[in-house]
Amino acid sequence: IVSMTAKLIFWAGLPLLLVFWVFAEQILGIMGEQYKAGAHVIRLLATTYYLASLSGFVIIMLYSIGEQIRVAKTIWCSSFLNIMLCYILIPKFGVIGAAISMGTSLVLMKFYLVILLYRRYKIWSFPFNLNMLKG
Repeated sequence: IVSMTAKLIFWAGLPLLLVFWVFAEQILGIMGEQYKAGAHVIRLLATTYYLASLSGFVIIMLYSIGEQIRVAKTIWCSSFLNIMLCYILIPKFGVIGAAISMGTSLVLMKFYLVILLYRRYKIWSFPFNLNMLKG
């Protein structure tokens, strides 16, 4: 059921990702012409959130099996990484640096939690099974 849920998230999220990629300017234009310039940021954030969503309900699963402390520590480490990356990237890249920082810390956190769930409990929460990744 975990893999089935992850596949549902994958297929349901893909059209939304495409909408944000194709219509980013129009979506931001609703708030005003000056916001259209941020379309590349929306595309980057939509992509990283989509990648993070592929982990399924990994946080909820870990909470439900008693790994709240480990999840909390992982979120704290991810937040710290985000702050450090923002400190480094924002002065050089501005708002794109902030989006890269947030996206990187989020995706790495979710990836770590997926690996943790698999190694400890043999539950794979990605929409693709391990055999597909091996080739």
